[in-house]
Amino acid sequence: DLIIEFDQVEFEKKVTDESQELEAARGELQKTVATQQVEMARQKADIENKEAALRLAQLQVEKMKFESFIDKQEAGLRAIQTVVDSVDLRKQELNVAEEERELERAEKDLKNMSVLAENPGLVVYEKIWKGGRAEKIRVGDEPWGGATLVTLPDLSTMRVKTWVNEVDVDKIKVDQRVDIRLDALPGPLFHGRISSVASLGHEKEGDRNVKVFDIEIEIEEKDGRLKPGMTATSEVVIKTLPERPQPAHDEITEPAESEVAELPLYIPIDAVFEKGGRTLVFLLDRGTPREQEVVLGDRNGNYVIVLEGVGSNDRVTLRDPTTTLEKLGGVPDETETASAASALQ
Repeated sequence: DLIIEFDQVEFEKKVTDESQELEAARGELQKTVATQQVEMARQKADIENKEAALRLAQLQVEKMKFESFIDKQEAGLRAIQTVVDSVDLRKQELNVAEEERELERAEKDLKNMSVLAENPGLVVYEKIWKGGRAEKIRVGDEPWGGATLVTLPDLSTMRVKTWVNEVDVDKIKVDQRVDIRLDALPGPLFHGRISSVASLGHEKEGDRNVKVFDIEIEIEEKDGRLKPGMTATSEVVIKTLPERPQPAHDEITEPAESEVAELPLYIPIDAVFEKGGRTLVFLLDRGTPREQEVVLGDRNGNYVIVLEGVGSNDRVTLRDPTTTLEKLGGVPDETETASAASALQ
């Protein structure tokens, strides 16, 4: 299928000009050939006339010698003229050949104004610089030579191009597992692994005060619903608790549930407070909250592991009960409590 059509006016004019120049060169060649043929006919007639005159003067020896000398001189001149004519003819022939090549090149350029797809696929329009910024290619644009205008990506393998904040880039490594969700497909969860992490950061688009590092993620699933240009949200799995046993290289089965270690104790991050340099929670003891210092372990965006200070049957508050109503913004709800759990997501 046709994917790009360039303006052909300039190249059509070039083909026309080259055609005219070729016709002119061919005309000069024909003119040279005709002129040389006329000259050769004239020289042939002169030779025949002189041969007849020479036969009539054979009785006059001295005159014959003189005429013989003249004939030799004229023959030498004719030989020189023949060489000159041959060079001139060759020059005209080379000129015609050059014009033919120019015309062939111009016709090829004109044909290349229509770009056809080499393989079936989806056409992705690329960005070019226009007015100091990169914008999608449009009809009427005048791109520079060497610019990529469209691509036909291989959809058999898809990847996500995203970024990570500079404060988190030291946690990101190649081959880490990633969970991917698409805005256009909120239902399915896709899986992938980080394939590359940029070595050089850059300013986040729209926020010069934030530096980010580009990363690329290879999606493991092959799904026809995945299309280039879709918006994705990627969640990199930095650490899994408890550590899940990995199968050996010669194994293809996943570890059994019995092989997975017991899950650690965790609570919501909102239940942890910092006061006077202490890390504490508020335990509910017969409905009354009391402070309890805790020792914390790993955390994610929602939960934190408790190493010491809270038991699996304890209940903790999600708000600081010592906060005044003015700061709190209302009366606290007594139901806003949470139980310590035994699974970290």
